[in-house]
Amino acid sequence: MAEAIPAISRIQRGELYWTSVDVVDVAVGTEGAVLAVTLGHFDVLVRRFPIGQAVHLLKLLSGEEPSAPYLIIACHGDEGGILLPPLGEQFEAMQPVHGILTAEALRDRVQLPDRVVIATGCGTGNPQLAQAFLEGGCAAYVAPAGAPYGSTVILAITVLFYELMRGRSLAEAMDRVKTYDEELSQWQLWQRMTSAG
Repeated sequence: MAEAIPAISRIQRGELYWTSVDVVDVAVGTEGAVLAVTLGHFDVLVRRFPIGQAVHLLKLLSGEEPSAPYLIIACHGDEGGILLPPLGEQFEAMQPVHGILTAEALRDRVQLPDRVVIATGCGTGNPQLAQAFLEGGCAAYVAPAGAPYGSTVILAITVLFYELMRGRSLAEAMDRVKTYDEELSQWQLWQRMTSAG
């Protein structure tokens, strides 16, 4: 009989899940819901946050809400930032950021120590956004540099968590994602440099 993979072994021993993920759904249709269901099938505990206002997204990124080791921002991207949903005039007037969440807008707002942040939006895989998240304490940032075809986002994250479930490191899992095919090769990984003690 083949040896069980690490995450499955933990589930077989009685654990309810092997990791947890927060899916922050920034008004992109069904992507966040599909990711939540898919990851649930991988024995991952998932919390989903449908986000309609920038103030709510920034609250989650500020660390005010206890968060899981992995945080997926299901979003659209443009001009190197995360697109924010349009709001009515009264709500928009109360937002700290309008239209697009850029690296500059994120600076000094992200407080996610040791979390892995995954953004799904086109062009969110850029060094400026990555640096803003890493400066906010994140262990790693993952996102597509280009504009992958919509449904391949689900595939990329499925492959990533399948490889993590098998006990691979984040870097090894991302290597598997990037070499899956040309479309998935657009995904990038940035990791915070840690000093050896």
